[in-house]
Amino acid sequence: MHAGYAIYFPELFPTRLRGTGAGFCFNFGRIIAAPILVIRGLLRKVETGGGLMSMEDAASILCLLFVLGIIIPLFATETKGKDLPT
Repeated sequence: MHAGYAIYFPELFPTRLRGTGAGFCFNFGRIIAAPILVIRGLLRKVETGGGLMSMEDAASILCLLFVLGIIIPLFATETKGKDLPT
């Protein structure tokens, strides 16, 4: 998956910003993923009986992340056949 990002992200930015833009995109994903650690902690509480929801409900909610992964690329810009920004 990341190999595709290495090809796709630089094409979205002008030459002077390619490294910065691609780096921002890679690391912004890490920032967004950080709350997953908190969610994992809540799931751990569920496993021990102290959580707010059942394990099945928590897993179903986390599966919605895959739905986002399917929908978001539909709105991405197609760069095939276009000149790269300079």
